[in-house]
Amino acid sequence: MREKPSSSRSSRRPVSFLVLAVLLVVLVVAAIILFMARSNDASNTTGPTNSPAATATIDPRLILHPRTMPLSATLGNGIHLRGTLSPSLPGTNTITLGLTQTQSAATLPKYIDLVITMPGMRMSPIHERLNFQKGAFTGAIRLPMFGAYTAQVKFVTADGPRSGNLNLIVPL
Repeated sequence: MREKPSSSRSSRRPVSFLVLAVLLVVLVVAAIILFMARSNDASNTTGPTNSPAATATIDPRLILHPRTMPLSATLGNGIHLRGTLSPSLPGTNTITLGLTQTQSAATLPKYIDLVITMPGMRMSPIHERLNFQKGAFTGAIRLPMFGAYTAQVKFVTADGPRSGNLNLIVPL
């Protein structure tokens, strides 16, 4: 025959259920407190989430402005180049060159070839041809970055080939 369970075992069950019930009530109360705290944060109108964004101010020295840079070179035999580079920013720029010489205007070339390099940089030379239009040699050149460039100028007149160097600057 079996023995009857002891009374100590039966007395443990009510205590276990009581402990579990108290823990369950504590968890429910903690969950309610957390929920209320989060809902108060969401409805808080003085917090940073609902405040207007601050207006960003930009230092005016950081804004790039287009400018026209003067160009000038003397090639020898009384030939002078004068012109402009605009907007003088990285990217596509318009170059306009006027050719003045002490000789007659009949020896003006039809075009001027430029080979543009950036001293000290390992970049491919930029080749551009400036065509004669409206009394000047004009063309578009793409300068990839700020800095100083050297343009080798080449053209052919009735008197023969001419060449020289022209300095281009894209200032920051």
